[in-house]
Amino acid sequence: MKQRQRKTVQKIHSPSLDRFAWSTRPYGRVFNNLTIPNTPQGCLELARIFGEDLMARAAEAGAATAIFDARHQWYALHDSPVCWKHPALKSRDLVAEMIEAGDKRGIQYVPYIPVDCDLRAWTEHPDWRNKDADGKDLTDTMPRVCENSPFREFMGDYLSDLTRRYDIGGFWFDGLHVRTDCYCSYCRDGFKAATGHDAPRSASQDPEAWKLWVTYKHQATQQAFDVYVQAGRSVKPGLPIHIAWESGAHGASQVWIEAYWKWPAPFLQLMRNDSGKTAEFYIPASQYAPSYPISLTTAELRDRAMISISNGAIPNFTLMTCPQSLKIVGEELQARAPWFTDAQPVSYVAVGHSERSKILCEKDRYKDGPDYTLYGNVMALLEEKIPQTCLSDHNLDNDDLTPYAVVVLPDIGIIPDALADKLRAFVRKGGGLVAGYRTSLCNEDGSERGDFGLADLFGVHYRGAMPDVTELPSWVTTLGGKELPNSMKFKFLKFARHPIIDDPIIRDTRAEEVVPAFRRGRPEGYDLPYPGAMFRVEADKGVKSVLSEMYQQPGRQWPMMTTRTFGKGRVVYIAANLGFQYAGHWTWTFVRRLMTNAVRWAAGEQSPPVQVDSLLQVHPTVYQQSDPNRLVVHLLNSPTPQGYPPMTRQTWENYITSFGRMREDLAPVFDIKVRLRGRFGKIYTAPDHKTLTQRYRDGYTHVIVPRMDTHIMVVAESK
Repeated sequence: MKQRQRKTVQKIHSPSLDRFAWSTRPYGRVFNNLTIPNTPQGCLELARIFGEDLMARAAEAGAATAIFDARHQWYALHDSPVCWKHPALKSRDLVAEMIEAGDKRGIQYVPYIPVDCDLRAWTEHPDWRNKDADGKDLTDTMPRVCENSPFREFMGDYLSDLTRRYDIGGFWFDGLHVRTDCYCSYCRDGFKAATGHDAPRSASQDPEAWKLWVTYKHQATQQAFDVYVQAGRSVKPGLPIHIAWESGAHGASQVWIEAYWKWPAPFLQLMRNDSGKTAEFYIPASQYAPSYPISLTTAELRDRAMISISNGAIPNFTLMTCPQSLKIVGEELQARAPWFTDAQPVSYVAVGHSERSKILCEKDRYKDGPDYTLYGNVMALLEEKIPQTCLSDHNLDNDDLTPYAVVVLPDIGIIPDALADKLRAFVRKGGGLVAGYRTSLCNEDGSERGDFGLADLFGVHYRGAMPDVTELPSWVTTLGGKELPNSMKFKFLKFARHPIIDDPIIRDTRAEEVVPAFRRGRPEGYDLPYPGAMFRVEADKGVKSVLSEMYQQPGRQWPMMTTRTFGKGRVVYIAANLGFQYAGHWTWTFVRRLMTNAVRWAAGEQSPPVQVDSLLQVHPTVYQQSDPNRLVVHLLNSPTPQGYPPMTRQTWENYITSFGRMREDLAPVFDIKVRLRGRFGKIYTAPDHKTLTQRYRDGYTHVIVPRMDTHIMVVAESK
């Protein structure tokens, strides 16, 4: 694209502020959209918005950083040679106003920038618009254009000019994504040139081409992102880049942002580990629904903030609530900052999550099954106080796995050959592996293979899906003597003797039969009912079957959970998706215990760095700081599942969805027992600096935290 003429601009800045400090500061961040179109009402509204007022409100909320639009989906809010300026502003420059007003208050301005919309580009270049498979414009309320078109250079020009014109603190991007439903000429022609295939209309019509199409779109997203990053950093090296997690745009150049409508705990950990940087947790500070804004309570804001820092992320609150409440929570975060900054997760158990498998293997169009699976596994480990962290595809493929005692792969269909070899080596040298359901059952294009790629490691072989319904002998007849079908949508399992099963929560799950079971059509002699999907697998000789289904085919047992040793390590394979079931059914305590006992067994003699005894609602996460050298254990009081149920299978127009009950108060937890492996010079609680009495026994230093409200840290400093 032809380069536009650059005007000499006077940079708006204040040298007194550290423009990059906001990116790692764990407090004082606020956000608000100024997404106002050029309707008569919109022009009236924008004309009444001034930088002074916005920054005054941000200051009331205790903000150190304010993220407001430099341009929204239609216009720039400042003078620009690239994008059209909003007509309501006339001669005003709202960005300059915000920077000047922020400088007076010590507030850093960071521009919010949607990178998939622009009215000038949409109007002047119809071929840049998103098109459907028939070449017609995709219907939208905003002027969206394809980032696989020359629009990416248009946007790069805008970003370069913005960075030269103003002393901004970074980019806060929205909308990075080359859509799979866009069939503009740039997508069609680019795909044809890259793969030799014509653009497929759907996954069902041409599965092979569709897999390539999805991969191509992710690559195009990465290319667009590279243009945007270069545009800013060529002007200002090291400029912070914050952007919503996009699996096609991997790299350590940005901070991933997680939105509140996912389950934050595991996804915040993924963001941090994937890029190696502290993540950002974007939190609407209202009970978010279009045209239905209800402010969150201070207790709810505090809960979300502490979930954030406990899982390695910086909370970013929308400025849509009582500013005094945000200031209170911000001050509490600021008090915790010394133990958050430059802290790295401590490794023990790693839970894998695969966007690659989610995109290519999932048949459900909503594709939320893998998210449920991840969350169920993470919640089980948090509730059982087993220190864990989440790894992305990038981490699994590239990171050293040896720091972990156990790697959990709950349902990851695609295991590339190089990763398979790494997992074999990890277990052979003494690592533990807990794998479930479809793990390694799919080829790299997402298609199902005949057997597990890791069958030699699991010690089991795939024999197909088990029917959802168990057919049992009839036990009731009609008055006319006709036998009625006896079908039950769950599996009947038998125990074997094994430490994983030797647990009262598991063994006492099945209701005791007062009336003989056969009188209600159930089989006799089963130990455990399981209602979820299950595979039929055959175990190799020497592999221990811990749980087996034995009623669908009388005389034949199908292992549900198997254990084995492999080299110096241990392997558990589970022919069911326990994490998915636990995420959807919190009352199934036996599912949680099956998962966590499997992890404990796979860990063998490798003890965790921290052990905690307390209520299920106390969730620990563990970090290490090097300067000074200290272990930091976050304890979070979370009586409801972290983040509450996600908003899945909802349309934007139907956004009024339960987030769980809004928190108003919280019962404290007392006398939390914490054991830290090794000896330490001083152990205290933070941020209140209360010294804890130490007792050393069996390789661990024992302390007791007298009381926790929402969040507290146990800090152990080396001698």
